[in-house]
Amino acid sequence: MPAKPRWLLAIPDAISQLEQLDRQLLTRRDIERLFGVGKVRAAALMTTFGAELIGNQKTLPRTKLLQ
Repeated sequence: MPAKPRWLLAIPDAISQLEQLDRQLLTRRDIERLFGVGKVRAAALMTTFGAELIGNQKTLPRTKLLQ
């Protein structure tokens, strides 16, 4: 069985941080910090979680990620 991706282990801490966050929209950099991943993986996670393009930047509603 393959090892779990490292970002999966960061989920409990990420949820805690998300609940305390005062903003509704998350950027790729927010995802990088929350899950401890690089740009490419953060962008892929945002796409997986349903990020939308606003202007020239993808954003992800905090509530959508918490679901």
